[in-house]
Amino acid sequence: MYAKVVGAFNDTAKKILGKVKGKPAKEWLTDTTWKLVEERRNLKPKRRENAESRRHYNFLCREIKRQSQLDKDSYLRSLCEQVEKAHMQKKSKELWTKSVVVPIHMKRDKLSCDNYRGVSLLSHCGKVMTSIILQRIRLLPMTSV
Repeated sequence: MYAKVVGAFNDTAKKILGKVKGKPAKEWLTDTTWKLVEERRNLKPKRRENAESRRHYNFLCREIKRQSQLDKDSYLRSLCEQVEKAHMQKKSKELWTKSVVVPIHMKRDKLSCDNYRGVSLLSHCGKVMTSIILQRIRLLPMTSV
């Protein structure tokens, strides 16, 4: 009886409220990969019923891993192309100079501005450019002041 009540409650909540999103979706995953993920999610409770379901579930796991790697590679390639294109057009500064500063509370009173520190959120291009500049600075010999 309890299981039926819980099942009815969960089904009604899903229909009315929709699916709860825990983490933000990866922007580089394609719709094809998300369809495979959904198919695997639906097959997961049935995977122990017979050997065919288990084989298909394992196949979907491998296929999702392969497809997500391809998606990530294509996303990074397109990102690199954008950086190269902007560099050729002398607009590379626009890509890496934009950032968002987010205040992070450290300790004690949250009302005091002294208890916050700023964290700069950079774009992917900005992170790449910052790491290149940092490596070049580290290669410079230290001069005495």
